[in-house]
Amino acid sequence: MILGEDFYHVISGPFPVNISAEIVVKWVELANMGLPVAALSAIFGPLRLKSQRRTDLLRPYVPWALRMGSSCKPLICVEWEKNWETPISQLKRSLGISEPPVDFKLWMDLHRQQKS
Repeated sequence: MILGEDFYHVISGPFPVNISAEIVVKWVELANMGLPVAALSAIFGPLRLKSQRRTDLLRPYVPWALRMGSSCKPLICVEWEKNWETPISQLKRSLGISEPPVDFKLWMDLHRQQKS
């Protein structure tokens, strides 16, 4: 079974599957679909992160996620199976999805370096 959640990670970022990325995707889902479970995860999920990491994550990504999620087409209505052959950049354009303010891979790499 294919879940839309998996596609939201790819189309909005791409974002990997980890707690930090999941929080960003939940903010996108909240703004785009208004799902109560997304609201709970977006609001309470960051509490699992250390204070500095939480601030570093939320400051650039939440405003973008709210703006992008509220302005792009409803992601829950996308028939993902019909778009297998569509390049991601083209699909993003057609859905009105903007690029994140900071490349998430670079963000994760920076936090790994700060940890060591």
